[in-house]
Amino acid sequence: MSHGWGTPLLFASLGLFGFGLGPAVSTSLLGPQTRAPWHHRGSVTSSIYATRMLGGSFTIAAIDLVHGGFPLRFALVAAIAGLAALVLLTLAPGRVITEADVPS
Repeated sequence: MSHGWGTPLLFASLGLFGFGLGPAVSTSLLGPQTRAPWHHRGSVTSSIYATRMLGGSFTIAAIDLVHGGFPLRFALVAAIAGLAALVLLTLAPGRVITEADVPS
């Protein structure tokens, strides 16, 4: 808004952001929930949300420490997101094993 691009462009960019973030948030929650036993799913869900909030708080604080203006802060956010994507790509399991896949 500070660049004078107008409200329609703001809403379009937020919509695009939602298309990318929406599926990522859903799968990052459903993956651990399917791996946890039923009686631990509440703990897993609350741990995921608490970790997201704590990580968001630390990230905002780190970005606020940068004194380079918008382009440098944007580059920092992009670098953090890229690093997080690489870590998740490296550590993510190849296949989720459900209760139906476990031999009895």
